[in-house]
Amino acid sequence: MDKIYIDDNLIQIDLKTNKKEEVIKSLAQKMLEKNIVKNSYLDAVLKREEDYPTALKTNNINFAIPHTDPEHVKKPALAVALLNNEVNFTSMENYEEEIGVKLVFLMAITEPKKQVKTLKKLIELMQNPKITNKILAVKSKEQLAEILQENL
Repeated sequence: MDKIYIDDNLIQIDLKTNKKEEVIKSLAQKMLEKNIVKNSYLDAVLKREEDYPTALKTNNINFAIPHTDPEHVKKPALAVALLNNEVNFTSMENYEEEIGVKLVFLMAITEPKKQVKTLKKLIELMQNPKITNKILAVKSKEQLAEILQENL
């Protein structure tokens, strides 16, 4: 699989918020500052998350993968937030259910085929207890970036 751009400047550890919109906004702002996404990206992600929720449960960790269409993206990248507390996102599998997530991957993908591959890879990764335990134990953005670069 082609490597996706992961930079420790796109990672937030111990992010404190109670709203999914704030998590997405915080990560999208980092992407905008790095010229990875267009100005339309944040609104497009928020709208898509409303229509097509992205939270998933695994035995180890609950996570969300908000993203939007490639037309809002300049170059592929992944921004990540490891949250201080769980934040409710709507379940991808049941739109009536809220899931408290601990990890958010904000995807910026330029090609639809790669979007599906990246989503599958992230879901596989989050089902691996060895990797999720490492992620939950990180103490720095650099550590998290390293784990993701090694495994994506």
